[in-house]
Amino acid sequence: MSKLTLTLIAIGNLWVSTTGAGAQELNWTPENEFHAVEQTGLSTLQIREDLKKIKLPWGFEIDVFAIVPDAGQIAVSPQGAVVFVSTGKGEIWAIADRNKDRIADEVVRFAPGLLRSASGICFSKDGFLYAVEHNRVLIFPAAELAFDYQRAVFDEIVPQGALLPPGSVTGSSHMCDVGPDNKLYIWLEQLSKVPAESAALHKKPGLGGLIRLDRDGGNRKVYKDSEHRADMVSPDMLAYTGSSFPEKYRRGVFSIQSSSRNGGPSIDIRIMFTSTSAVDKDRQAEVFGEGWSQQSDEMAAPLVDMTQLHDGSILLSDQQKGAIYRIAYKKE
Repeated sequence: MSKLTLTLIAIGNLWVSTTGAGAQELNWTPENEFHAVEQTGLSTLQIREDLKKIKLPWGFEIDVFAIVPDAGQIAVSPQGAVVFVSTGKGEIWAIADRNKDRIADEVVRFAPGLLRSASGICFSKDGFLYAVEHNRVLIFPAAELAFDYQRAVFDEIVPQGALLPPGSVTGSSHMCDVGPDNKLYIWLEQLSKVPAESAALHKKPGLGGLIRLDRDGGNRKVYKDSEHRADMVSPDMLAYTGSSFPEKYRRGVFSIQSSSRNGGPSIDIRIMFTSTSAVDKDRQAEVFGEGWSQQSDEMAAPLVDMTQLHDGSILLSDQQKGAIYRIAYKKE
């Protein structure tokens, strides 16, 4: 039985099991019609020109994969047919690369009129898309198959106001991931006092903890910073599992790092790589990509999230430029 058939069966089972208990069909009205983003034009050409300044190891190249306004967290569907991107404005965009040339053919708004403040998005291995808002969680069982239809099946697995512990004060930007234990993990941005140097560098507070849930929204457990599970890699980091990069990069973690430039108002943004190979005893972080920068008074971060495509290349979101980049190794 094919994976697609199993996914369809799972969708049907979810619909039957939750009818009358939260599963809903999103009915579109004219004002909520899909909106597509133009992928060509002078702005795209300018972004490609700016990418010429980016330095990567020999053999790697970076290009525009898609134009997505306020691009934030990225989630690649299990079959690789669609890439979903959340934004700083609480929207979700769906990217389709229909001809498989690794450049977006279509970018459309996903579930317009439904989402209130979506920031964290993530897929389970069996194809369920989770969308985390400030204080609720939605699940879309057929997002990959029906992202551009006029109706969408969804369920509110954590109702509005029931995600965060009573009295919690957090930021609105959360991230999520489905862990190896098949649990849903939600990283929280906590609004609390942070060291002055951290605030100056990052213009945002650190993550305040995480929430672990069953995939149906039950059995919530809240962890503080000091209680984070050691076997979970934060969603703003990428544990590379592909095989298209050279051997050196096949066992390691990519991360985004910010550092002040000589104590001035400019901040350098770099991609770092840390080997986790047993034969690499040094395991020191090294610069993988550099050339991005921002002024300390700019609110939008240049680089927000990284994820891996099924071909082993890396997608990188740039909230400031409103773009998704693709980093690939060019084989001879």
